[in-house]
Amino acid sequence: YSMCNDNDDFGYDRSLTGSYWVYQRLVPLNRYKIVVYSGDSDPAVPYSGTIFWINKMRQELKLPTQEYWRPWYTVNNANGKQNSGSVWTLANNFKLVTFKGVGHMAPQWNNEGGYRMINNLLHGEAL
Repeated sequence: YSMCNDNDDFGYDRSLTGSYWVYQRLVPLNRYKIVVYSGDSDPAVPYSGTIFWINKMRQELKLPTQEYWRPWYTVNNANGKQNSGSVWTLANNFKLVTFKGVGHMAPQWNNEGGYRMINNLLHGEAL
């Protein structure tokens, strides 16, 4: 965390619920495109925890899955078409995007995939 904030007075409290309450309020409104992303190889912030709270929210809000896990790809000159992770789409414009082989700072370690995820979100295009 020190690379993100050098303020020694900054207080950070860990909690089991984290920002869960924000999604509980925003997702039912169905006004926003929400993309949560997670690297799939991070022992500090494992994506299994992300899947856990999304499943909890899905059950509480009775959100159906619109598209089960499917791969998403990036294309580059060196490697051609590369599997960059998976996408899980729920109702109300909610998606979980995983990045293959990186941790919670996914766009830092997969620049091309991070750019593609944000660019496609802003332009309304599928991954």
